[in-house]
Formats: sequence, structure tokens, C-alpha cells
Amino acid sequence: MADPTATPGDRSGEPPLVVYFHGAPGSPREIGLIVGAARQCGISPISLHRARIAPGLTGAAYFDLLAMELRTRAAGRQVDVIGFSIGAFVALEVCRRLGHQVRGVDLIAPAGPLELMETLDDVAGAAVFGLARRAPWLFRTASRLQGLLAVVRPDLLMSMLFAKAAGDDRDLAKDRTFKTLLGSVLRDALGHGLAGYVRDVEAYVRPWAEALDEVRAPVRIWQGALDNWAPPRMAKTLAERLVAAEPVSFLPGRSHYSALIAAAPDIFRRLSASAASNPTVGGD
Repeated sequence: MADPTATPGDRSGEPPLVVYFHGAPGSPREIGLIVGAARQCGISPISLHRARIAPGLTGAAYFDLLAMELRTRAAGRQVDVIGFSIGAFVALEVCRRLGHQVRGVDLIAPAGPLELMETLDDVAGAAVFGLARRAPWLFRTASRLQGLLAVVRPDLLMSMLFAKAAGDDRDLAKDRTFKTLLGSVLRDALGHGLAGYVRDVEAYVRPWAEALDEVRAPVRIWQGALDNWAPPRMAKTLAERLVAAEPVSFLPGRSHYSALIAAAPDIFRRLSASAASNPTVGGD
């Protein structure tokens, strides 16, 4: 029998909506790296195509719109959030806006606030971030050149990106299936999604640590012990700054993308079990 108190479209009795925030450069295709693990647990995560959402909108208005989009899709349900790399930054900005509607947050190889880092010497993207901060026009020009490379010589771009790959990312860089998927992700992100990539990076390099105080949902961080894109100390600093973060879960031998693939099965098993035991939601 239908709940007489439910409003049209209210789905608050259903399991939470699981949302994956891809990295930058990244696209919703990136979810292909973890969707197999999700399906084995009976979960169908979604990933917003951020580059297509109001491309001209920036700053707080952009994150407000992402939060509004998820509220609409959730239709009363709670939301489980997964953020990877710079997608972790976007996820946290959205979570602070969704408030109590967020049931929990899993961050994998998260890119934390740059202002909390004493030095960026061990951050692979330090040059890109510095360019985005000091000379946005030059950063955009360089990004357009990368986009051209993603189309005409994706193999060369991949070789450049993984030239200093560490840990299990070295093997991933040789895997044909991974290379094909990531090639399509890079073409999406640096091609028609270029404006979205630029928007995310330029927002990320600005100070945002104070916003972390508004993230009240429990946060779990998964970190490759050998990651040289988002190094372990960045994850530890982020965990210390968050209000409700558990100690960082370090993954031996894993780096960046290999951490994403390794963490996914544990994340989805936990989400499946917790949704089954407590599917009912509250509002915020």
C-alpha cells in the first residue's frame, strides 16, 4: 500500500543514490573503471557530466547547480558520494550544500586544498596548478594543446601523463583495456569537455580549506601508498582538516588509478550492506 503522506515523486523509502565524481581531466566514462565492482553489489552509480552543466557558470553558482541537480535526481533519497582525485574537491563542495542528505562520502586519491601544503614538490600536477593560479590564460592555452594531442596522438599524451607512473599504475599504463578507456576519457575531457576541465581546475587551485568545516557527513579516504599525483601527505592533511573523517586507509603498492580500482570493491560492498540494513532516509 502506498504511503499516504508521501509527496509525488518522493522516493525516501528507497536505497540511497550513489554518485561518482570523476577526476579532472576526466569524464563520466571514467566510471567504467569501477562499475563492474558496483554491479556485483547490485549498485548502479551515476556520474554527472559536469562539463555539460552550464559551461559558462563558475564559482559558487556552479556548485549550487550541481547540488540542485543531485537533489532532483535523488528525489528525497539520501546520497552516497564517491570522489576521485580533483573530483573529491568537487564532491566536497557539493556535499556541504546537500547537508544531511549526504549519508557518507568516500574519497579516493583526493586532491586536497593546496593552501594546506607546505610544498608541492612531490605533486605531479604542481606545474599545471601553478600555471592555473598565476597565468590562467596560459593554462587554458596549454589545455587546448593537450586537447589537440588527445585527438591526434592519444598514445603520446598517455605516455606523457604516465611517464613517472608509480606503483601499480605502471602496469595499468601497459594494459590495453585501461589505455582504451582512459584515452576516451581524455578525449572527452580535453575535447568538447575542455571548458569543464578548466573550470574545475581553476576552482580547485583557489583557497577552499575553510569550506571543509561545513562538510558534516562521515568521510572515508582511500589512498595509494605510492601515489605521486595526489601524494599520501595530501590525504592525511585533508583527513585532519575534515570534521568527521576516519583515519586514511592506505593501499600498499597502489598509486592513483590503481587505488581507485582497488578501493571500489570494498566501498560498494559496504554501501550495499548498509543500504540493505537501513534504506530509509531523513531529510536535512
